[in-house]
Amino acid sequence: MASSRLKIVNGPSKFDVMMALFAKNSDSATVDFEVQEFVAGAIEIGTFRKVIISALERESGNGESWMFQGWDCNEGPHKATKVEGFFCTRTRTGWMKIV
Repeated sequence: MASSRLKIVNGPSKFDVMMALFAKNSDSATVDFEVQEFVAGAIEIGTFRKVIISALERESGNGESWMFQGWDCNEGPHKATKVEGFFCTRTRTGWMKIV
């Protein structure tokens, strides 16, 4: 399966990420990424992807840039797809790839 790269146009805040990482139940463990994707040759902005972040790593020393891995749960918890990507909590932008 070829990977699909999505542009993050509005990611979660640093506080939202922190709360999701330490959540006790799966309902509060997700964060929302608003992405720009191509559907049938047209750009569709405003598509939200619910993601459970399973790994987070600082990309640089500024504490605002992050590499992440997780699970896209838009199709439900039993049909989650693995994702990885980069985003900046200061600008809330980045990219996400379905792997």
